[in-house]
Amino acid sequence: MVDATTEYFAPKSHLSSTSFKDSVLVIPSSQSFGNVGQLTVDLLVSSFSAQLVGYLRERNISPIVGPSAFNHVTSSLSTAVEVFQTEDKKLTFIQYRAPILKQMKEVVNRIQKWAKKEQVKEIVVLSSTSAVLLPDPSLKAGVQSTIFFKCNSIFPKEAIQSKPESNSIRVVPIDQLINQFMLISNQFGFPSSTYDEIFSRFVKKGSMPRIFLEEEIEDKVNEDGGKIPLILFVLFCFEGNNISEAIVMSNAFCSIFHPGQAGETLRLQMPESWKFLLAETPPSLSLF
Repeated sequence: MVDATTEYFAPKSHLSSTSFKDSVLVIPSSQSFGNVGQLTVDLLVSSFSAQLVGYLRERNISPIVGPSAFNHVTSSLSTAVEVFQTEDKKLTFIQYRAPILKQMKEVVNRIQKWAKKEQVKEIVVLSSTSAVLLPDPSLKAGVQSTIFFKCNSIFPKEAIQSKPESNSIRVVPIDQLINQFMLISNQFGFPSSTYDEIFSRFVKKGSMPRIFLEEEIEDKVNEDGGKIPLILFVLFCFEGNNISEAIVMSNAFCSIFHPGQAGETLRLQMPESWKFLLAETPPSLSLF
C-alpha cells in the first residue's frame, strides 16, 4: 500500500534531483482504443534507446510483472508502470502495462504534481479512438495518416503548426475535424450537436486525456498559477494490428519533438516484444 509519505517515483538507481528538469514527458493514454499510445511509447523507447530509470508507485493500477519488452535475453522484468529516459534527458516516457482500475482523476493529479515538482518542460499525451465514430466517407478519408491535436492554453501552438507535413503524415488541430463534422451534419439534416458533444465522442469524459485537458484539474494541481504546457495527440484507428498506427504517431511525434539535423530523421527500431504480437506463420490446417 502506498501512503502519502511514500515517494511517488522510485528510481532504479541513483538520480540527481534535477534528472527530469526541462524534459518532455510522454504518456500513453491508459486503455485507449487499439492501445496505440502504449505501442507508440514502446516504439519510441526502443528507437531512442531510452533506459529504464525507475517506476511509479501507483496504487490504482493492477499489479503485473513479465519479461522485459526490449531484451528477452536478460533476466530483467517489466512491471505495471515504468519510467524511461533518453541519454540526453530531453525525453522521458511513462509506460503503462496494466489497466488503471479506478480513480483516474487521482492518477492524473499525481502525475501532474510529480511533473510540476520535477520541472518537466512539457507533457505529451498519446491517445487513440475508434474510426467508426466518423460515419461520413469524407471524414474517414486519410484519418489513419492524420494526427489530431488539442493543447492547453499555454502550449506553444506555433511549434505544431509550423512543422511541414512529412511522409504523408498530417498533424492538424482537432477543432478542424469537429467543425467539419458539424458542417456535414447540418448539410444532411442530422440532429445538431454542440462542440463539446462531438469532442466527447472522440475524447470521452472521465478518460485520462480528457482529465489532463481539464483546466480545473490543472489549476488545482498548480496552485501557484504555473501550468505545464500540455498537448494531446489523437489518432483514429480500427481494432486489430495497430503497428502501422504506432509508426504514424511515432513519426508525427519525432517531426515535432525530435526533428533531427541536416535533414536526418530518427530510424525507428521495433521493440523485441513486437515479435510476439502476431504469429509469424499461420496455424496448420490439421488443427481444423
